[in-house]
Amino acid sequence: MAADLDCSFYPNVARADLADLYGRSAVLVHAAGYGVDPDEFPEMLEHFGITPVEAASFGCIPVVYGQGGPKEVVRALGCDTTFSTIEECVHVVSELLHDPRGSSELSAHLLESSQLYSADAFRARVTDALYSLGVF
Repeated sequence: MAADLDCSFYPNVARADLADLYGRSAVLVHAAGYGVDPDEFPEMLEHFGITPVEAASFGCIPVVYGQGGPKEVVRALGCDTTFSTIEECVHVVSELLHDPRGSSELSAHLLESSQLYSADAFRARVTDALYSLGVF
């Protein structure tokens, strides 16, 4: 279906290659749970959304299926790039590719906002929580 498009697919890519791919990619399509009944098989949806966070930390724009954790994560990152149907996914990706300036601005925003999920931010929140409990 993508024969005439300038795109590549890397299903189940090796972990060692991810940073390079994220750094070279403009868009990540994340469709975990697509076509699954979330009431019948909730375990088939991604519960948090670490993959979109990883992509965003390289400036790669995550386009995610609008169920489960990835939907909430991209919203927290200030990125409204969710879809419910294949047609919506195509539309979102097409809009991003046809607006290089807007996509560049979103990419820069994602580099910054993804730091909400960095190791330093996590460490600070855990430390704050432990202090508030009187552990320290």
